Amino acid sequence: MLSDANVAVYPIDARGLLTAGALADPRSLLLQGSPTSRSLSATWQKFDAEATMDHLARDTGGEVFRNTNDLNTALQAAVADSQSYYVLGYYPERKNWDGKYHNIKVGSRQ
Repeated sequence: MLSDANVAVYPIDARGLLTAGALADPRSLLLQGSPTSRSLSATWQKFDAEATMDHLARDTGGEVFRNTNDLNTALQAAVADSQSYYVLGYYPERKNWDGKYHNIKVGSRQ
């Protein structure tokens, strides 16, 4: 629906720089219920959130900003990108509304 409405989404992860957490140390998987296994759960939640942001941005033409403490630059990039766009329209010269497909040619005027 967002793409159909020409809305591009630019997710910004405001948590700043993050580490890989439990996945950085494979020994952390040994004890179920240990602080490291809870860290692993948090790591998977982080990956799920990032995957969601990636899909949303990709599907709408936006861009993801993550692993940065420079939120100002991320916001400026998203706003700057949204200030330029184009719309392509077609208005037939002959109003022959016969329900058939007609060939059109797209070119640039000079």
